[in-house]
Amino acid sequence: MVLKKNTERNAGFTLIELMVVIGILSIMSSIAIPNIISWLPDYRLRSATREIVSCLQDAKLRGVKENLRAVVIFDQTNESYTAFVDNVPVGGNWALDATETIIRQGTMPAGVDIQSVSPNSTTSYIYGFNKRGLSEAGADTLQLTNNKSNHSRIRVNVPGRIRVQMSSDGINWN
Repeated sequence: MVLKKNTERNAGFTLIELMVVIGILSIMSSIAIPNIISWLPDYRLRSATREIVSCLQDAKLRGVKENLRAVVIFDQTNESYTAFVDNVPVGGNWALDATETIIRQGTMPAGVDIQSVSPNSTTSYIYGFNKRGLSEAGADTLQLTNNKSNHSRIRVNVPGRIRVQMSSDGINWN
């Protein structure tokens, strides 16, 4: 008796196995996606806070390096910021001129707003560091708020130290 070899292979998945895997993945994603979406506003707030602190530190160091004033302007209307070296020889003019070097520019992520908590708050908010890295705007605070009413405060004191205070429970410090 001659035995024949089975040359056919059954490779792949059956339709039932595929449907079971798709069902499991859809159940897992329906549980995970709402949690991920709820984390996004706080992640954006922390990210924006780190970016602003980094920008302020870059401006401070650049002012020392160039032996000039470095200025950071925050525009609350456009939710943006610009850091530059103010190269006007005597005293500076605290404004971005065509010949001045831009250190960094950026905008706030979606859902994050710039708010000044300074008593003389306007739509533009200015920080300045002199050639020694000291704050020329005095001790001041900038507040960022996300759409979940969480806040971060960025404080710059007179010696130019930059500190961050976060509120993740919706507490408003004003």
